[in-house]
Amino acid sequence: MSEKTTVSSLMKEWNEHLLSEEVSAFTEMPEAIQIKKSMMGGAADATYASHRSGIDDLMTKAGAALKALDKQQKKDADSWAHVKTASEIHNQLSNINQMLNI
Repeated sequence: MSEKTTVSSLMKEWNEHLLSEEVSAFTEMPEAIQIKKSMMGGAADATYASHRSGIDDLMTKAGAALKALDKQQKKDADSWAHVKTASEIHNQLSNINQMLNI
């Protein structure tokens, strides 16, 4: 049985369970579809700290890459490839700012 079939059949079984019984919001889900804390990499604060450290690293690398892009653009000022790259970066950062309510 493939993983897709397994997930699909588990979801179908769970949906049928929800429809066939009165189920409160506190009813435990079948163990096969529960997400265990160990699967999430530990405590939330440690996982957040790991992600935050990764974000800092990406921001540092992005800053350096943008400086390199600035130099490339000055050497080839007529290149629209640099404009496209800058536009994509702007769009992605705008999405991040929107997510952060900036």
